[in-house]
Amino acid sequence: MAKLSAAMKKLLTRRKHRIHTESIINKKTFTKMRFRLIPPQEGMTPGVENIKIFVNPITKGTSSPAAWGYPCPVIDALEVFKCKATKDAKEEMYNTVRVTREWWFPGIDQEDPGTPDNVNIQILPSTQGIYMQVLDQLIGEEGEDEESNDITDVYEGQDIWISKEGAGLNTKWTAKFLHPSPISRDKDYVVAIIEAAAAFDVKDHFYRVDPEVLQAAYTLVTGKKGILKKYMEGIEACSRPGQVPAAPKSIDAPVPALTTPKPKIVIGKTRVSFVCPMEGVVTGEVKDEDGKAAYEVTDDAGEARTVPKSSVKVTPTES
Repeated sequence: MAKLSAAMKKLLTRRKHRIHTESIINKKTFTKMRFRLIPPQEGMTPGVENIKIFVNPITKGTSSPAAWGYPCPVIDALEVFKCKATKDAKEEMYNTVRVTREWWFPGIDQEDPGTPDNVNIQILPSTQGIYMQVLDQLIGEEGEDEESNDITDVYEGQDIWISKEGAGLNTKWTAKFLHPSPISRDKDYVVAIIEAAAAFDVKDHFYRVDPEVLQAAYTLVTGKKGILKKYMEGIEACSRPGQVPAAPKSIDAPVPALTTPKPKIVIGKTRVSFVCPMEGVVTGEVKDEDGKAAYEVTDDAGEARTVPKSSVKVTPTES
């Protein structure tokens, strides 16, 4: 029997490690890759946040409408739940309904880049750690004062050597940024990748929302069977095949103040209200279960609660 060449076998193996569409790299089988980010679409940043919800009792998951900018009933319900629940209840809920976040990077596998006639753009779902390393490389560790470095530039950008070791909770991802170089020595390919990148929308490759799984998650969190009508537009838009329409800007969204600074929160003194709704005094700064910045607030009943910083509002009266 005739045998495949080693080069063809390697290429087919890499393509086997993609899931859902030919574009998405399978994180479970991924081990290492020399990856080059493509230039983001105008007004966008490299790396797109994908938000998913997993429901353990039915062992199913779904994308969240929040991945497309729509309000998510499950995420909102979990915020309310976290304000009211005990530590044990929060842990139990975390093992029942879980919100996960990945950052999806579109780019080129330098060992399988395609051709000028068929550019092979792939998507690498990454961890927050890899995402932060990419941001640090782009903006510099000193922030705005440091000279920026566009690693997505097709002429002077940088390949990234990304590798993964271990599995489960012991998984370790690493990224090494290589010396600046053109994305390809083939001028026709460079022109093709610029055109392909301008038309490539990562969100077109997100899994669509599964309304049944979203409902199951919402019921487990709230005990209610029906989802509020205000969420239905987003759920319907994100569950249909095809391109998801842009989410309308919320009329309730706060307008950033141009001249009035935000009230200063003084630990142990400032009273705030938060999403439940409840009021209490800020007693410390902590991180919630997702590692996000939060306040420890002692409510008027004397119970300590962890409240996301984005959910608190300073009340006019201080104790």
